[in-house]
Amino acid sequence: MKTILVIEDESSIAQMLMALLELEGYRVASAQDGHAGLALLRTLRPDLVLCGLMMPRLDGRGVVQAMRADAATRDIPVILMSAGVDRVDGLDGLITAFVRKPFEIAALVSLIRELVE
Repeated sequence: MKTILVIEDESSIAQMLMALLELEGYRVASAQDGHAGLALLRTLRPDLVLCGLMMPRLDGRGVVQAMRADAATRDIPVILMSAGVDRVDGLDGLITAFVRKPFEIAALVSLIRELVE
C-alpha cells in the first residue's frame, strides 16, 4: 500500500484530503506544519508528499528545500498546493507538481495516482 503524507495547516482541507486518499486506497498521515511534516518524513518514508505552500513556522518552500537537501527524502515526489498564488517561483526542478486551490478532486487523484503507481 502506498503512503502519502499531507502537510497542511488548514484542518478542513487536511481532513478532506485524508478521507479522500484513504477511500482511494492509500495509507495517509498528516502534519499541521512544515516542522511536524519533516519530522514525520524521517520515520514514515512516504511515497508522495502533498504540501501546502503558505503555512506558519515553516512553509511549503522550506519543506521542499529541506527535503531536497536530505539524501533520504530527496527523491520523494512533492505536490505543492496554494490558494494564494498561481505558480511558485524559485522551486523549478524541486517540486514535482503545483496545484491551485480550490482544486478539482478528480484531477488531483489522477495526478497522485500517476506519480505513485
